[in-house]
Amino acid sequence: MKRIIFLILLGGIFLSSTMAQSVELTGFYGYMVNTDLKTYYGNFSMDDAANYGGILSVEVSPDVFAEFLYNRTDTDFRYTFDNSTEPMDVSTEYYQLGGLRSMGSGKVKPFAAVSLGAARFYLKESYGQFSEDALWAFATTVGLGAKVFLNDKLGIRVQARMDLPMRAEGFYIGTGGTGGTFVVPVWQFDFTGGLFLRLGGS
Repeated sequence: MKRIIFLILLGGIFLSSTMAQSVELTGFYGYMVNTDLKTYYGNFSMDDAANYGGILSVEVSPDVFAEFLYNRTDTDFRYTFDNSTEPMDVSTEYYQLGGLRSMGSGKVKPFAAVSLGAARFYLKESYGQFSEDALWAFATTVGLGAKVFLNDKLGIRVQARMDLPMRAEGFYIGTGGTGGTFVVPVWQFDFTGGLFLRLGGS
């Protein structure tokens, strides 16, 4: 995780020195709310927990940003079988590319953001039939929030985001065409706040 945050910072510094557009570096911390996790083994109760990460934003046109997002939460989930429950430590990581559109011209700018990428779920140690192998899934996020500019270079970013990992299920290919469905094994909602630093631009 430290390497990812370092790469976000390094990428932002490099882009700000080579591009006329503004680059924003954001570090955030917040709280993630989880629904039950649905798997092939059954349903698991997944605890709500703190989340944190970083965002690299590159302005591609006025008030429109391309973004790379890293978001992580460490929590417990419980599997109940034969009236016994065992808590297991699990981490979730989101690696996302997307866009942000902000509105307004004052010091407070509301925004909407959407992204696509991958989510990674993995146990911190093996528990019986459950191994430490990571589970990767296609994922998307949708968020609303606001940027509050303290000055031309520094501000606060607050955001509410819906994080949706997806698993392909029931795909088919035939003479009548192709089709299938995606299943969302867990719905995650995070509420975060953090500081952003704007580099480059006017």
